[in-house]
Amino acid sequence: MDESTLESLGLLLLFLLLILSILISHFFRRKRVEIIHQTGISIALGVLASFIMRYIFNVGSKFTSFFSFTEDTFMLFLLPQIIFESGYNMERRHFFSNFGSIILFAILGTTISTFLVGGFLIILSDHGVILKLTHIECLLFGSLVSATDPVCVLSIFKHLGVDVNLYSNVFGESVLNDAISIVLFETLTKFEKNTTISAKVVFQSLGMFLLSLVGSFLIGTLFGLFSALIFKHTLFHIHPMMESALFFSLAWCSYMLSAFLNLSGIAAILFCGIFMAHYTIHNIGERSQKITKEAIYLIAYLSESIVFLYLGLAVFSFNESYNLPLIGFAILACLFSRALNIYPISAIVNLWRKYNKIFQSHQFMIWFSGLRGAVAFILSIRIDTDNGKELMTTTLMVVVFTVIFLGGFTPLLVKKLKLERECPDTSHGAEHNHSTSGGQIVDDCSRPMNNPFVKLDKKYFIPFFTKKKYQEYLKSQEIEMEDLRKTKSKKDLEEEVDFKEIEQTNNLTVDSQTNFLQNIGMYLGDLDEIELENQIENQYQKEKEDQKEKEDQKENENENENEDENEDENHIGIQDQIHSHSHSYNQGYWKEVAPHFDIENVNHLEDIDITISSDMETIMENNIQNDENADDISSFDFEIEDQDN
Repeated sequence: MDESTLESLGLLLLFLLLILSILISHFFRRKRVEIIHQTGISIALGVLASFIMRYIFNVGSKFTSFFSFTEDTFMLFLLPQIIFESGYNMERRHFFSNFGSIILFAILGTTISTFLVGGFLIILSDHGVILKLTHIECLLFGSLVSATDPVCVLSIFKHLGVDVNLYSNVFGESVLNDAISIVLFETLTKFEKNTTISAKVVFQSLGMFLLSLVGSFLIGTLFGLFSALIFKHTLFHIHPMMESALFFSLAWCSYMLSAFLNLSGIAAILFCGIFMAHYTIHNIGERSQKITKEAIYLIAYLSESIVFLYLGLAVFSFNESYNLPLIGFAILACLFSRALNIYPISAIVNLWRKYNKIFQSHQFMIWFSGLRGAVAFILSIRIDTDNGKELMTTTLMVVVFTVIFLGGFTPLLVKKLKLERECPDTSHGAEHNHSTSGGQIVDDCSRPMNNPFVKLDKKYFIPFFTKKKYQEYLKSQEIEMEDLRKTKSKKDLEEEVDFKEIEQTNNLTVDSQTNFLQNIGMYLGDLDEIELENQIENQYQKEKEDQKEKEDQKENENENENEDENEDENHIGIQDQIHSHSHSYNQGYWKEVAPHFDIENVNHLEDIDITISSDMETIMENNIQNDENADDISSFDFEIEDQDN
């Protein structure tokens, strides 16, 4: 086979494994198997396929050609999608309420971890305990394994319902420290391969790191704000696909420009995603919003799945390059270095915080959530040194160990530490009140944010970068929330509001239930404010469409009024017979047929209104004419509306 045929065969196998991974993951989700996540499934399938191809089909040296992914493929087409989605879907409200601890974990913690791992390997290498490595190689490895990727841990957190501050710290650290690790890695690659580590080199690398980080932040922010202004002053919403295409193109430009300027494209696209989610998305049409949001998640999901499959496939691709002592000490170095930055930084955070302290059980869970993933492996491919393959395979085994072992034991630890219900650790003396609801992340610190940046944003930035329509919705929502706060205290609301009862009641219309639940939920801290704003705007658009549809329907009824008056008397009699026949079914009957119509609140269906389409009328007329005692009309399709609503 020629090279192009091998590449095609490799891609075919990759996508077949991707399909199998999705099917197996879906099965485990349906069965509520928590210990196995899709990342672990993808790696396991890749390892199995790798073993079969190498040792059963004995493809030998041609094996690596089957899966010929280059560094450019990862850096240009896979990694940016993953990072952009992380920034775009960031829980900004809780992220910024824990911003101090997140910044310390991400910047200070990642830097500490880099030099601890690198220093540990330097000592072992200089004393001949492990493979002989240069100082720069040790630090490069330290920087790349400092990038955490707890995607399966966060999925488990969401499913079980943990404290929102624990979730925010783990998520925020992982999002930012990916960018920090990449910037540190790119900074260290600029040094000569045989450079000896000294104080000068350390300070020089930190200076280059800060310059790259600040420059990338500015580029990402500028593109995010520029995109908001473009969509604010244009009418792209009449072409949703063009609008979504422009949205992605602007984000991509931030990455490419940063890479061209030798800055961090990853950091730039991360911050661009944050600002585009905060401003730009509210300036595009409703249909474009749906397309864009789904596309962002889908592309990132596929990218991450492909990366983890490739991780598994690579296990038996580099069998000759594995160095067991290096792998063992690297795993130990990762575990100890993370402990030596998580616990001291948590102590520092707790010293200055009066509220919202990081409890000991949370500290342990943050340490345990330090899984390595796609970013670490992608960076390891870029190590172009004499020991590059050994470092890449070592990184690969660190990723496999953390994803399968640490990720697999996370559900057991969450339950053991009772993080899904109530944190027992009150050693810091702060009040700690949790409640879980429906597997959602819950908040123990739900109070209005008085952050000066939030006030500045609402007063100046939102009016300048978003359309007037969006500002009006925010204003009306603030008025409603202020009235709610004046009327009821949080404690009163918690005692009086039964969410499940509200959701099941039929005394409110569906829209009223949604509005009321959203208001209560946001006040109690269970809903993200920005997500709520999106829901408000979408709801407004839906109401406008419904109003227009009602007006069109009324016009059609007026036009057909004369035709309706000239209908045959026999036909009218048949309609009356259909109406009385259909209403003769009592509430017990509707309880039986409700599952076929997706009716949830059967107990409130005393009065129903059945609207039959014209095609169904014809069928039922024939049915009644042929059989006056027809009893079974359960096979017909109805549009059912609760008259109470």
